[in-house]
Amino acid sequence: MEHIAPKCHYPAQTFEYKNLVLSAMDSIDLNIYAKGDQFGGHHKGDNFDPAFFISPLQANCRQFFNYLSNGLIEPAQDLSQQEILQAEYTIHLLNLNAAYLKNKRKGWIEELNNEIDKLMDDTTGLEHLAQCELCEITPSKLRPFHSAARQCFGNLGERIVNEKCPNCL
Repeated sequence: MEHIAPKCHYPAQTFEYKNLVLSAMDSIDLNIYAKGDQFGGHHKGDNFDPAFFISPLQANCRQFFNYLSNGLIEPAQDLSQQEILQAEYTIHLLNLNAAYLKNKRKGWIEELNNEIDKLMDDTTGLEHLAQCELCEITPSKLRPFHSAARQCFGNLGERIVNEKCPNCL
C-alpha cells in the first residue's frame, strides 16, 4: 500500500481509505530497479503538493494525460495552463515516464492497436475486445494501462465504458 498524501506530513490521513492506493512496486522490485527507474509512490517518497498533484482516485484524472504510441505520457491537449502544470508535476513526481513503464506501456499500446486494426471490419468483435480491455477483470481491478487502452479505443471505448462498465469511469 502507498499513501497519496505522505503520512509524515499528513498523519491524520494515514488510515483514510481515500489516501491509500495499491503499490505498483513490491520490495523485490525495489531491489531490482535503480532509484531513478522506480515509479509511483516509491519515486514520490515524501514529496507531495496537493495543489498540483492529480490523484489516481480523481474521477477525471485520465483527462489530464495523453498516451503516445512510443509509451510516453504527456499532458493532454486542451488543458488550461494550471492543468498542464498539474499534469507535468504528477508525471514527474511519480516518474510515469520511467524507462520500464514507458517500454511496457509502448508494448501494450502496440499490441492493442494491432488487434484493433485486425477488427476494424468486425464491429461486434471490436466491441467485445473493447469490453474485455476496459471493463473490470474482477471487482475493482482493471487491466494494466487502462487509461491508455481507453484512449486507443476512442469514442467506442467511451461508449463501452458508459454502457457496460460505468464503475470504470
